[in-house]
Amino acid sequence: MALEIMILQKLDHSNVVKLEGLAPSRMQYSLYLVFDFMKSALSKIILRPEGKLTEPQVKCYMQQLLSGLQHCHDRGVLHRDIKGSNLLIDKDGMLKIADFGLSNYYSPKQKQHLTTRVVTLWYRAPELLLGATDYGTGIDLWSAVPVCCFSWVFHSYNVYGFQRQNLLKPART
Repeated sequence: MALEIMILQKLDHSNVVKLEGLAPSRMQYSLYLVFDFMKSALSKIILRPEGKLTEPQVKCYMQQLLSGLQHCHDRGVLHRDIKGSNLLIDKDGMLKIADFGLSNYYSPKQKQHLTTRVVTLWYRAPELLLGATDYGTGIDLWSAVPVCCFSWVFHSYNVYGFQRQNLLKPART
């Protein structure tokens, strides 16, 4: 959690959740992260029967998502878990990237070995599925652009089917 807190303190962007404070709990060794109230997760909005997004809405949310990701990447931060439930909508309808629990620092100029155990399975980039440990911003962009955009347009999170072997088919063609 310490790394998540340090990363959140480094980020300041309209499309990234803002860490407002820390609150200790009564239980020993517990700490709560305090954020502004968010109206909903984008995944909940999309999965409602009336929740299908229009093309202008998809473009608007995608622009906000990419703007927030660029801010993170420009500061050497990989989110590593972009998915609908980590994209929150505030009371004004603005998208905010949340849940930096799997995030980490990276340097595009310096190779470093990172774990492949990041990103929810259905959002994983091909290089992660193939076991790469020296990855960069592409893993966030893979989750954001083709996978999130697909789910927003087609009202489904099942991009490749729910069989693990199907995940690599598009990457191998």
